[in-house]
Amino acid sequence: MTGQIELVTDDKSVLGEGPHWDLVEGKLYWVDIDSRELRVYDPAAGTKDIHYFDQRVGATVPD
Repeated sequence: MTGQIELVTDDKSVLGEGPHWDLVEGKLYWVDIDSRELRVYDPAAGTKDIHYFDQRVGATVPD
Protein backbone atom coordinates (compact mmCIF):
# COMPACT_ATOMS: atom_id res chain seq x y z
CA MET A 1 0.00 0.00 0.00
CA THR A 2 1.46 3.34 -1.03
CA GLY A 3 -0.66 5.62 1.13
CA GLN A 4 -1.84 7.42 -2.01
CA ILE A 5 -5.50 8.35 -2.37
CA GLU A 6 -6.99 8.17 -5.84
CA LEU A 7 -10.41 9.25 -7.11
CA VAL A 8 -11.58 6.37 -9.31
CA THR A 9 -15.12 7.53 -10.07
CA ASP A 10 -16.65 10.99 -9.73
CA ASP A 11 -20.38 10.34 -9.73
CA LYS A 12 -21.58 13.45 -7.93
CA SER A 13 -24.12 11.59 -5.81
CA VAL A 14 -26.63 13.83 -4.04
CA LEU A 15 -26.73 11.69 -0.87
CA GLY A 16 -24.44 8.70 -1.40
CA GLU A 17 -24.54 6.10 1.38
CA GLY A 18 -23.84 2.45 2.22
CA PRO A 19 -20.80 1.59 0.10
CA HIS A 20 -20.25 -2.15 -0.26
CA TRP A 21 -17.30 -3.82 -1.98
CA ASP A 22 -18.32 -7.21 -3.42
CA LEU A 23 -15.24 -9.43 -3.27
CA VAL A 24 -16.68 -12.07 -5.60
CA GLU A 25 -17.79 -9.67 -8.34
CA GLY A 26 -15.00 -7.14 -7.74
CA LYS A 27 -17.50 -4.27 -7.84
CA LEU A 28 -18.39 -1.34 -5.60
CA TYR A 29 -22.08 -0.79 -4.80
CA TRP A 30 -23.68 2.23 -3.12
CA VAL A 31 -27.00 4.03 -3.04
CA ASP A 32 -27.84 7.64 -3.81
CA ILE A 33 -30.80 8.08 -1.51
CA ASP A 34 -32.17 11.37 -2.84
CA SER A 35 -31.64 10.48 -6.50
CA ARG A 36 -33.35 7.08 -5.99
CA GLU A 37 -30.46 5.17 -7.51
CA LEU A 38 -28.33 2.12 -6.89
CA ARG A 39 -24.90 2.69 -8.39
CA VAL A 40 -22.34 0.06 -9.36
CA TYR A 41 -18.72 0.68 -10.29
CA ASP A 42 -16.60 -2.06 -11.90
CA PRO A 43 -12.95 -0.97 -11.81
CA ALA A 44 -11.73 -3.93 -13.89
CA ALA A 45 -14.01 -2.99 -16.80
CA GLY A 46 -14.00 0.74 -16.04
CA THR A 47 -17.80 0.78 -16.18
CA LYS A 48 -20.51 2.45 -14.11
CA ASP A 49 -24.11 1.29 -13.95
CA ILE A 50 -27.07 3.12 -12.46
CA HIS A 51 -30.30 1.38 -11.47
CA TYR A 52 -33.26 3.72 -10.95
CA PHE A 53 -36.15 3.26 -8.51
CA ASP A 54 -39.54 4.92 -8.01
CA GLN A 55 -38.79 5.61 -4.35
CA ARG A 56 -35.81 6.57 -2.21
CA VAL A 57 -33.31 3.76 -1.65
CA GLY A 58 -31.85 3.42 1.85
CA ALA A 59 -29.53 0.44 1.50
CA THR A 60 -28.41 -2.47 -0.61
CA VAL A 61 -27.84 -5.96 0.77
CA PRO A 62 -25.75 -8.55 -1.04
CA ASP A 63 -27.21 -12.03 -1.38
